[in-house]
Amino acid sequence: MATSPASPDALDSPHFRPARTRRGLPPVIRGVAVYLVFSAVLGALSGLLWHAVVRLPTYTMQGSGAATTTERGLTQFFGTDAWFSVIGAVCGAIVGLLGWWLFRWLGWFVTLVVLVGGNVAALIAWVVGEALGPSDFASRISSAHAGQVLPIDFQLRSHSSVLIWLLFAVLPVLLFSALGRDEDDPGSHHPWVPVRRRLLRRSPSPWIDAGHIDEPSADPEPEPDEPEPDVPITREPGRTGA
Repeated sequence: MATSPASPDALDSPHFRPARTRRGLPPVIRGVAVYLVFSAVLGALSGLLWHAVVRLPTYTMQGSGAATTTERGLTQFFGTDAWFSVIGAVCGAIVGLLGWWLFRWLGWFVTLVVLVGGNVAALIAWVVGEALGPSDFASRISSAHAGQVLPIDFQLRSHSSVLIWLLFAVLPVLLFSALGRDEDDPGSHHPWVPVRRRLLRRSPSPWIDAGHIDEPSADPEPEPDEPEPDVPITREPGRTGA
């Protein structure tokens, strides 16, 4: 429906408000936001899986007030760190592969995106797993009675395990960028055309061709040399060849 321009009296009215134009977010920012939300959801699911697969070692309260555990329980003491690293390797690879598939046309910026995505997934998994408990082992064991079995706290003891998530997130980017096809190759099939190539294709300049710029030379081209006419060979009379 067409709208008529506002009259001068309407512009002077105190109730007049100019219309606001809506500007959406750039596609890159929207894509990165959706990617980070996916990383957070994947991290939450990973935290649930982490909590489900870990078997915590337990302590048994004795009548004397002491708490004992078995040798097998001592070997399971760092099971939370081991499972967090294994799950982080798989989820980090998923985050890295998805980030490379979506944002490889951004160049070096894809490395920063997948690192942030892997860090978000690792931190969410860490928080969700520890929130499910159990926790506060000291207060639980102080109020326990004889014969009660108490598991230790569910926590990540080696904080460096988060680096496993980041390593496997950036690993697909490094491998595909080093071993994959060059996106500047005319024979490569890229789902998202780079901005640089789009600008080159839209440019009306005759010096732009096949994704690169050929500037004209300042020196004039040399003109071809004209062939010299053939001169007939004549002999003087009275002379003969040897």
